[in-house]
Amino acid sequence: MTHRIAALALGCFALGGCASFDGIQEPVMASDVAVQTAVGSYGLATTLERIERETDKKAYRNRVISIWLLAIDTRYDAFRRDLSRGRKGANVGLDMLTLGLTSAGAIWDGAASELSALATGVGGTRASLDRELYFEKTLPVLISYMDAERLTLRGAIMEGMAKPIGDYPLEQGFSDLWRYQSAGSLDRAIGKAAEGAAEQVAEAEYDYSQAVELCLPTQQQDVRRRSLYMRMIAGVPADESAVPDEVLARANRGAALAGKSAVATDAALATKLDQIYAASDHLNGLCKESELDAFEAAVFGGGS
Repeated sequence: MTHRIAALALGCFALGGCASFDGIQEPVMASDVAVQTAVGSYGLATTLERIERETDKKAYRNRVISIWLLAIDTRYDAFRRDLSRGRKGANVGLDMLTLGLTSAGAIWDGAASELSALATGVGGTRASLDRELYFEKTLPVLISYMDAERLTLRGAIMEGMAKPIGDYPLEQGFSDLWRYQSAGSLDRAIGKAAEGAAEQVAEAEYDYSQAVELCLPTQQQDVRRRSLYMRMIAGVPADESAVPDEVLARANRGAALAGKSAVATDAALATKLDQIYAASDHLNGLCKESELDAFEAAVFGGGS
């Protein structure tokens, strides 16, 4: 019995200490005060009725929105505080309790088995808490998603506050405030994280498909591709200062295989060179002998 009481005392000490453990400083402005002010004096119905009597409607609209922003920010700060306290307090308290139980087991030989069993149970409790509440590494990521979305929405609200009352009425301001408030949600953050993961998967699948379909010609095919290219540009000066008509005709036929329209002989030099590059890019994407045969037939036919 004495051992059980001692173990219980250790547990109370460890878990009781976590109640005051906080990873964020205590706020000067209480969230309840800001929320009561916003709801009590600047509610939707009250402000929509009063703004009609205001001479400077834009200034009044901005005051209402600013007060609600403050209320939402203080409430979000309290929300984050609770998350931080739960994460750090639970883990530290359970670590202390586990350490205390295992140490006591080493001191009190007669209670070693009982205390060891309790320590095992406490360790399991901590693991369960970590999984259930997104603690340790997951929670900071989710908070980052919330902060990023809130910052984006806050920027849109600030832009709206700079507009005339006709372009950004108070009703629109309240609508944006609701979205801003909703951004401080773990559920939304999890959804954003899932979207990001889905995008990464899609990108990875695309990269994989590109790698699978990557053109990897044999040495013989590579030599042939270079030969076809040199034949196609035969007659172009080394400094690319001109593109003879016969070269442009070959380039037009090669680019046509890639879906490019023909370039006229009186076009600018840069346009003609771009057509050669388009035909070359298409040629470099060919890997099969049949594809190279088709390119050669289309570009050269029976001639050079």
